[in-house]
Amino acid sequence: MNMNKFLLLLCLLLIGVGFMWYSFFPQLTRVGAPVKNLPPSLEGVTILHLSDLHSARFGNGQKRIFNLLRNKRIDIIVFTGDLIDYRRRKLEPGLELLEKAAELAPVYYVPGNHERASGLYGQLKEKLVAGKVHVLDNGTGLSFSTGNGSLTLIGVGLNGRVNVDLSKLRAKGPVILLSHYPRVFNTYAGRGVDLILAGHTHGGQIRVPWIGALWVPGQGKFPKYDAGLFEQNGSYLYINRGLGTSGIPLRLFCRPEVTLVTLTGG
Repeated sequence: MNMNKFLLLLCLLLIGVGFMWYSFFPQLTRVGAPVKNLPPSLEGVTILHLSDLHSARFGNGQKRIFNLLRNKRIDIIVFTGDLIDYRRRKLEPGLELLEKAAELAPVYYVPGNHERASGLYGQLKEKLVAGKVHVLDNGTGLSFSTGNGSLTLIGVGLNGRVNVDLSKLRAKGPVILLSHYPRVFNTYAGRGVDLILAGHTHGGQIRVPWIGALWVPGQGKFPKYDAGLFEQNGSYLYINRGLGTSGIPLRLFCRPEVTLVTLTGG
């Protein structure tokens, strides 16, 4: 083997290792989410935000995910859609993830477009409820209380509709909206929602350093809302990069994400 062939093979090997690293090894991200008039008893409440598993496995018992969470404060766990992949049609990896997560803290789930497209959503929902997961898909809310403060979690289905009076809910405490699609941010920012947690974009899966995602579904090339924290009219949106992949089963400069969102006084 001449030197040129050796260098080419070495480069291909390094590229392959890079794609594997960025695809199969989750990263823990910490973010502070400002909330106006946050009750002192809710200061520091931490939400574990997961999204877009797409029926993927991260070791036996999803251990590469849970290893990141050892000795971490977790008060609430949310999953913002695409627990399964309509091509793979496997329920077990997602059920394993959320049922194990429910041993750590209350789990709240909203569906994504892959649940609907799979034709398995009814079966999945039944199993999640049996596994003590709160399924929020009809635009109504559930209250979470700690100390002398409470907040409301609202989960919306794929139509993005909220079927409650947000102003009345906001008078009782902070309101957090769970949605698979980030696009609801433009509808509900500044309208009684303090924080929106979403997924769907996968962070683009392939990102360019200092530039961001090249393309995400629903937004096209060089999207504005690809991943991370955004603010508009006093409301905040956090887009999780997700765990699995869709389409091309690769990630680059966009590792799978496990996010701890901590509420702070705005």
